[in-house]
Order: sequence, then structure tokens, then C-alpha cells
Amino acid sequence: MRFCRNCGKELGEGDVFCPQCGSNTDAVPKRPRPVRWIAVFVVVAILILAVAAAPLLFREQNAYRMTFTVNWYTVTDADGTVDNDYDDDAEVYFQVSYGGDMRFLLIDTEDPLGYYSTRSAPVHTDVLTAKLNKIFPTEYTTAVFYVPVGETTVSITIFMCDYDGPAIFSNGSGDDILDLYDDGSPSGGSSSQGIKINIPVGEDHTDDSGGDADPRGFFGYSVSFEAI
Repeated sequence: MRFCRNCGKELGEGDVFCPQCGSNTDAVPKRPRPVRWIAVFVVVAILILAVAAAPLLFREQNAYRMTFTVNWYTVTDADGTVDNDYDDDAEVYFQVSYGGDMRFLLIDTEDPLGYYSTRSAPVHTDVLTAKLNKIFPTEYTTAVFYVPVGETTVSITIFMCDYDGPAIFSNGSGDDILDLYDDGSPSGGSSSQGIKINIPVGEDHTDDSGGDADPRGFFGYSVSFEAI
């Protein structure tokens, strides 16, 4: 007794084709494709992609109030060229900029536009002594910037300067740019690019930096973010 391999109908002795479904009685029945595992794989892949993309799709977008603070500073100049024409100390101020916006920080002065600092920074002849005698400022130490929505990294540029007289913030005012970044220009030269600090937006940061050729300044700083 024979049966159709396709539909199971009982076949006669001479049947070449199944009288029920018409299938060739010698043909191997077609088996359904194992689509179940393919479907499971597709679903798992979609879930993995969704989990990976979720932080990007649902991350809260904020603008930030960014505060840059000078925590300490010191000056060294083995060649004795800092403020050589005025006195033996450095009346230090910082130029801090982000996104084309610039702020001036005059450290420890009674008046931000005053003639000179009432707490001048002694100029040391070696780095070790300078850092051991670093100054912790109390006035005009903070610059505030606003970071727009969508920014992921800020690049802050900092110059540390010593002025020889009235604090006139312009080129040719007689200010000495203390070396904070070796860009191949002469130490303290007007072509100095300053030091650039790149910080992820929203992540508070504390560090220190300084120059590598006299005359130079060293300083410690903090950057904090407040969502607005």
C-alpha cells in the first residue's frame, strides 16, 4: 500500500500522480523553510539596535552656563625679562575665550581697570620654587560663557599675561604674554596661540597647565557646567 508523500492520500498500484493533489508520486515532498529562526534573528537584531540608539534618541538636549575659574597661578622667568621695565613682579591677568567671546580676569586687584595689581605675583627663577609658592587668587577669578544646545565639546583658549602699566587690553599695549603653549614662536611673542583646553560639554573638569619656555606662567583651573 502506498500513500502520497505530499498530502497523504492512499495511492493505487499504478498511480503515477496523486489523484488528490496531483503530485508526482516519486517526488520528495517539499519541506517548509525554517523561517522561525530567521524571524527570531531579525527581532533580536532590531532590539539590539534600539537599545544602542536609545541614548542618542532620548538624550536630553540642554544649553549650559559654563564657568571657568582660575584656582591658583605662578610665574617663572629665569631670564629676568618679565615686567623688566616697570618692577620686579608680574601683575597677572588672564584672557579666556570660547566661541569668539572673550573675558579678562585680573587677579587680586582692587579695581579691574586699575593701574596695577595690589597683590603682584613674584617672579621666580625656577619652576619648582614657583609652584611651591603659587598664589591662590580671591578676586576676579571667574569667567562665564554660554554653550548652546547641541554642542558636545568646548574649546577654551587661555592667555596668561603680565602688563607693564595700565591695563589696556589691546595689541601693542606693552603687555608680556607669558608662554603657555609652544607653537614655535618666540617665548611671549605676539603670535603665541595660547593654550587650548578641550572639554566635553556637561562634564565638570579640574586640571592645571603651564608653559615650557621662559617667561612662562602656570595655573590651576576648574570648568563647571549648569544646564539652563
